[in-house]
Amino acid sequence: MTKQQLLAMFNLRQLLPLNNRLNNQSNLIPSAVLIPLVERKGQLFILLTQRSASLRHHPSQVSFPGGKVDQQDLSVRHTALRETDEELGISADQISIFGQFPSHHTITGFKVTPFIGFVDPNYQATINLAEVTTLFELPLSELMNNPQHFSINIKRENIEHQVFFKPTRGWPIWGITAAILEQLKGVLNH
Repeated sequence: MTKQQLLAMFNLRQLLPLNNRLNNQSNLIPSAVLIPLVERKGQLFILLTQRSASLRHHPSQVSFPGGKVDQQDLSVRHTALRETDEELGISADQISIFGQFPSHHTITGFKVTPFIGFVDPNYQATINLAEVTTLFELPLSELMNNPQHFSINIKRENIEHQVFFKPTRGWPIWGITAAILEQLKGVLNH
């Protein structure tokens, strides 16, 4: 899939949130992530990180760049761009955001708003090792069409949650990152 094909499909589809049973919680921590895409030789890749083991929330998990909204952030979109710059050294002028997904509410108390955008293929990452241990690129097609991906239902505080798992090339992608990828897959495959 090329950049132009993805944009056409994205713009033609209505974004629908995954079944989210935590919608009525007002005490969730607002946060944002960027779904960063890079086009290389007509193929799209998605940038993912492995979080530092020393982080308080979601240590060592595969994730998108992002984090909670700070007081000085102008918007949730600004949060996604600021966090991408802080974690990866990829500045806002190297990113072209073209869409936003409905927010996801996590079991751990976050309201995560995903933004999707293209990153300049010539980006030079400077990883903040206090937050991220690894930055890697995976083909978007592999994440969208992998028969090894699955979900399970778990119960927490008498609420049933669907938890997605997308093991890919040895990376254990699960939780909110996998749920956002599942939402992207739904948009692109319908």
